[in-house]
Amino acid sequence: MFAAVGCGSDDASKAAESSSGSSSSSASSGAAAESAGVDCTAVDVPLTDIPSGDGEPMLSIPQPPGWEPSDEVTNEMIPFAMVNADLVSEGFAPTAVVTRESVDGKVPAEDVFESNRSTLTAAGGADLQTTQTTVCGQPAERVEYTCPPTGQVGPRPCRLLNVVAPTGDRTFLITVTVQTTDPANPTYQQDSSAILDGFQVTPPAS
Repeated sequence: MFAAVGCGSDDASKAAESSSGSSSSSASSGAAAESAGVDCTAVDVPLTDIPSGDGEPMLSIPQPPGWEPSDEVTNEMIPFAMVNADLVSEGFAPTAVVTRESVDGKVPAEDVFESNRSTLTAAGGADLQTTQTTVCGQPAERVEYTCPPTGQVGPRPCRLLNVVAPTGDRTFLITVTVQTTDPANPTYQQDSSAILDGFQVTPPAS
């Protein structure tokens, strides 16, 4: 149904190798959520808007200090990624990778989550622990799991947020994956929680 990006691929490694890059995203204060009248979780971190096309949900991601956008892996499926080169451990910089996919029709959120969990497992993800939640009123799921080795980077803990957003005649799956080789680092712990807690998915602009 949907592909699992960020697990079993080189996307995160490529982003981690690029400690700088330009992005067309812009800093914001959650204006999209406010204009849509949507109640989203607030965090004490500036938000960056992620470019979206016509009919696509609007996305905003918290950008803590030291996390810089990277264009190394961005494409149609991966509209945004950022890296923190200040937190490099074992040659790997922590990354946050956003994906956006859609399928035609209305698909129940649980079917999307179950399909994505199966894809993660097939890609080598292990020890999945899931928690149901919501993001700006949309059904969402948190997944804590172990990412498989990628290139020269060994297994590492990954944190994933899945958000299902029905829009018009399509169903979108939005994901955010954050990962590091040093999960005990207090700055990473604080930043990754802010990124996932404050991520916003709101209806398309009218």
